[in-house]
Amino acid sequence: MKPGVAVIGAGPAGIAAAIQLKRYNIECLLFEKDRPGGLLKNAHLVENYPGFPRGITGPRLVTLLKEHLEAYKINVLHEEVETVEYQEEEEEKRFLIATPNAKYYSQTIVVASGTMPRELELVKTLLPELRKNVFYEVHPILREKGKRVLIIGAGDAAFDYALNLAAGNDVIIANQGEQVKALPLLVERAAANPSIIYYKDTRVTRIVQGYAKDLLIVLSTQSTHDVPQEIEVDYLVCAIGRVPQTDFYTLSLNRMKEELLCQGVFYEIGDVNNGMFRQAAIACGNGIQIAMKIQRKRNKGIE
Repeated sequence: MKPGVAVIGAGPAGIAAAIQLKRYNIECLLFEKDRPGGLLKNAHLVENYPGFPRGITGPRLVTLLKEHLEAYKINVLHEEVETVEYQEEEEEKRFLIATPNAKYYSQTIVVASGTMPRELELVKTLLPELRKNVFYEVHPILREKGKRVLIIGAGDAAFDYALNLAAGNDVIIANQGEQVKALPLLVERAAANPSIIYYKDTRVTRIVQGYAKDLLIVLSTQSTHDVPQEIEVDYLVCAIGRVPQTDFYTLSLNRMKEELLCQGVFYEIGDVNNGMFRQAAIACGNGIQIAMKIQRKRNKGIE
């Protein structure tokens, strides 16, 4: 095996990078704090991933990605990366990756850690017994039936989450403004689904213990009188945006990041670096491309 590469994150980008590196006989440490698959675990239907003309559910695509990892005998280290820093010593330059259980070293690192959700300010003040019913992704409650769920958001995630949960549950989408940012196709499907109700100009102003259900949500709205002033729900799902997950970078790494990117020893791929272009197919392409760049750089070093 050639000297290894550390890949942080086993979503589509990280998995694609790890597979391509293995094809080059480059050892790969693939870190994932949760289950592999990234945000695909929440996806109702992925319709723009080539090779699936009728679409494929997110969980099914995750299963296939995991089978691909297993076929290539790529082990996933189920450890949370707490910090990454770059060490420059007299004889060696390397990255130090610290997890709760161990320390790992690598001369090349690929960050495919994806994004983390923007938190709803109200949730931060909730007691733990109420906060346990608030989610920022839906895969933990996909098997629930007979529940009422309030989703805050107006983008693709909010409408996709609603469609995913509508099979067996009552779902309400609360758009805090008027503009809908989701794909028209998703909006049309939600509007046609009798289990989904949509409200615009609707904000959550208070969250307290419910009477019949776990949460009582107090709403403020500028819309018509058809919007209730308060509603009891089993779960609240917040889909109000996401930001790159780079909170494990040390201050020194942040200062050196641009230089390390130029040196070709540090890479950011997938959703962590793609801004609004957060698509599984794009992330996979990023992973393959970076693995090829790493191989090409190493070949030049040998020549």
